[in-house]
Amino acid sequence: MRNVLLLLCLVLLPACTSTAPNTLTPGEKQDGWITLFDGRSTDGWHTYRKLSATNWKAIDGSLVRVAKGGDLLTNARYENFILDLDWKIPPKGNSGVLYRADESDPPTWHVAPEVQILDDFSHPGTDLHAAGACYDLYGPTTDMRKSAGTWNHFRIVCDGPHITHYFNGTMICDYTIGSADWNQRIAGSKFKTHPRFASLRTGEIALQDHDGAVEFRNIKLKPLP
Repeated sequence: MRNVLLLLCLVLLPACTSTAPNTLTPGEKQDGWITLFDGRSTDGWHTYRKLSATNWKAIDGSLVRVAKGGDLLTNARYENFILDLDWKIPPKGNSGVLYRADESDPPTWHVAPEVQILDDFSHPGTDLHAAGACYDLYGPTTDMRKSAGTWNHFRIVCDGPHITHYFNGTMICDYTIGSADWNQRIAGSKFKTHPRFASLRTGEIALQDHDGAVEFRNIKLKPLP
């Protein structure tokens, strides 16, 4: 029954789009969505191992990385959820969205899986490091990239160990943490020397500081049971 309800949620929710950036429709509010970025401040966020957002700012309705200083993490921790957000990067830009992170083992990617953000059209859009990939583990099944300077949309669904990525409206990754396939891929990846990788059931959401500019907006989350 839970899987049926989740499927209905994924089918119906894209129609409930916000009328303005960083806001929720009445339907989204009724359905339990929350905003993680108000478009005006960094409230609810902090730089890695800091008390506030020291190198990220709210600028013209976007959450912007403005200086080197560390990933930006939610103050709250989340277990099962649907996360929606828009992102934009300049040419050759690089960043990522990490889920179920913590601050015990720097950097965040030692613990948290990363949904890759990248502008690099010199390599296939379906490889393990392409935009939308579960970095170094699962490449997108479809190339849904847009050009640099254009807003892209991610939806990340974390339902227990079952994770799916949606990129500009298309599902591009589907995997299960701890499955035989997952474990085989971990053994051949850079994460094999990090025993806590993808081990947390609940954690922070992190926006990656990869030494370059990146912008986010419309960051909203729907908790799942």
